Amino acid sequence: DGPSSPILDFYPTSFEIDMDGVKVPWGGVTLIPFIEETRLLQAMQHVLGDGSALSEDERWRNTIGSAQLFRFDPTANHHVQSTMPRHLPAIPACHVTNSPY
Repeated sequence: DGPSSPILDFYPTSFEIDMDGVKVPWGGVTLIPFIEETRLLQAMQHVLGDGSALSEDERWRNTIGSAQLFRFDPTANHHVQSTMPRHLPAIPACHVTNSPY
């Protein structure tokens, strides 16, 4: 977290994009450093420890779930509460249904 992060170099503030052979502007390859797995896992362990620093919702979010199929359904109309209300608003009339894939 912040300038003292042991993995700060994994997140450059500027980087080049390789456009060689690309025909569309969004097709470039971002040239960023490879992430060293050992360093990343050590940094995560330092922050997360045994997981007790996470809320129950955060622990649930980090579990592996089943694949879901989302479909537009004009007859569906339900309210979806935002999990990040400071950044994303709730969806008052959601016209999507989901089911196991």
